[in-house]
Amino acid sequence: MRREVRDLLDDDRQRFFAALRTTYRVPTAEGRRRFGDDKYKDATFFVREHLESAGGKCDHFHDGLGFLNSHAAIGAEFEQALQAVDARVSLPYWDYTRDSAAVTLNGSLDAWYDAALFSPDAFGSARPADSRQHVLDDGSFWASLPVPRDRDRNESAVVNAYGYLRPMWNPLKTPFLTRCSSTLGFRTDRYPTCGDVRGGLRRDTWDDFGNVIMYEPHGTVHNMVGGTWAGSVERGDLAAFVSNGTLDTYDLFQFVNPKGPWQHGVLVCPSFCSDDTDQATCSCHCPKREGSSDYEVLEASGLLDRWADHFARRSRNRNFVARAPGAGPYVGGARRVRVAVADEDAFLAAAVATMCTPGFSGGVMDSAANVDPLFWSIHAAVERLWQWKRLSPAPYVYRWLPGSAASNPHCRELENGHDANNTRQWKNLFDADDVYYTNHELYEKLAPTNGALPYVFDGFDWPHCVDDEATDVRRFWQA
Repeated sequence: MRREVRDLLDDDRQRFFAALRTTYRVPTAEGRRRFGDDKYKDATFFVREHLESAGGKCDHFHDGLGFLNSHAAIGAEFEQALQAVDARVSLPYWDYTRDSAAVTLNGSLDAWYDAALFSPDAFGSARPADSRQHVLDDGSFWASLPVPRDRDRNESAVVNAYGYLRPMWNPLKTPFLTRCSSTLGFRTDRYPTCGDVRGGLRRDTWDDFGNVIMYEPHGTVHNMVGGTWAGSVERGDLAAFVSNGTLDTYDLFQFVNPKGPWQHGVLVCPSFCSDDTDQATCSCHCPKREGSSDYEVLEASGLLDRWADHFARRSRNRNFVARAPGAGPYVGGARRVRVAVADEDAFLAAAVATMCTPGFSGGVMDSAANVDPLFWSIHAAVERLWQWKRLSPAPYVYRWLPGSAASNPHCRELENGHDANNTRQWKNLFDADDVYYTNHELYEKLAPTNGALPYVFDGFDWPHCVDDEATDVRRFWQA
C-alpha cells in the first residue's frame, strides 16, 4: 500500500529510506548479485531512462498525453527495484497540498521548506545554504550526491556539455545534486494549491485532464524545489513584472524555460566543454538572427504558444498573454499572440534577452529530474490524483485525440510517446507476457479497478482542502 511519506510508521519509514539510498548507491550488477532479483536497477538506470526519453528534441514524457502513463510506469518500475531490496517497501507519495495549506495557515513560505520530509534523515534540505553552487549541505545522505556522468557517452545517449546526465539545455558543471528555492533571483512563491488540484480534476475528458494535470497541479512543485539561477532576469530584464505582481515565479519560469527554444533550434547549447572550461563560458545562447524582430524570434522558439497555453489555464491573469482572435501565423502582419502591457515591444525585448541567457536549473527541474529522490514521491502523488479522478462519480470521457504533442514540430513523428497506439519501453510490469505496452494498454493496466495492479493507495481524502467549494479536492465535481 502506498501511503503519504509522513504517515509511514517508523519501521516502514526507515525501511523505505534505506532501500531508496541503496538504489542511489549500489550499481545494478552488484545489486542483482546481492539481492538475487533482476528487478533491481540502480538510480542511474532510471535517470538515464527518463533523460533519454525526455531530454531530446521530442520530449516523450511531458507536454502531451503520455505524461501520466510514463510517470506511473517508471514509478512502478522503480517501486519493483525498491522491493528487490526490501519486499516490505512500497513507494510513498508526497501530498504537497498539505504543505501549501500549511503556508496559508502560517502565512509564511517557511512552513513549506521546514516540513519534516526535508529533514536530514528524510529527503534532505529543500533550500541549501550554499547560494552559489546550490548543493545540499545538511549532512544528509543526499548532500553531495554525485550526478551520474558518462563523459564518452558509452551508455548514455543524452548528456550535457560536461558529460553529466543532464539535458544539453542545462550545461551545469556542478557534479552534485542541486536544489534552489529561488527563480532567477526571486524567492519561489508559486506552489500547487488545493484550488489548483481541484481545477485540474474538474476537467471532464481524458485529453483535457491528461494535459492540464501536469502543469499548475504538479509542475509548480518542481519549481519550488529545483529552482533556476544565474540567468538574465537576475540583471533585471523582467524583474519589474514580478516585483509589481503581474507575474509570479511560475509565470516567470514559463518565460525562461530553455527546453522549448532549444528544441526549436533558437537556443543553442554547447555539446562539449572541457573540464577546465569555466561555467560562464560553457552556457547556452541565441545566435543573432539578422532581420528578425523580437516577436519573430519568440514565435520561432515556440514560447509564444507556450505562454498563451499557460495563461489560458490560469484563473489569475488569464489574458496577460493570449492568442489574438482570428489571427493566423505571423508573416509580417498582425501579431498572432499579444501581451497585455503598455509597451509590448519592450516586454518582448526583455523576454528575448531572458530566453537567450537562461541560466541553470536544479536537479528536479530538468529532464533528469529523478536524479533527485523527491521525484518519486512527487509523481506518486500525481498518480493518486489520477486514480481518484477515475474512481470518483464525476463525468469522465475517455477520448485520446492524436497529436497532443504536435506543438513541438519534432514530436510529429509516429512514435512520439503521446499517442494512444505508441509503443512504450515497458513490459512485464503488471504481467509476464513479455510484450511492450502501448499507451492505451498502459492506460488500461494502470486503472485503479485493475485487480492485477500490484499496489493501491491508502485513501483519497484531503482534509486540509475543504475550506470552501473552490478548494474541495475530495468532492471536486461539486459546483
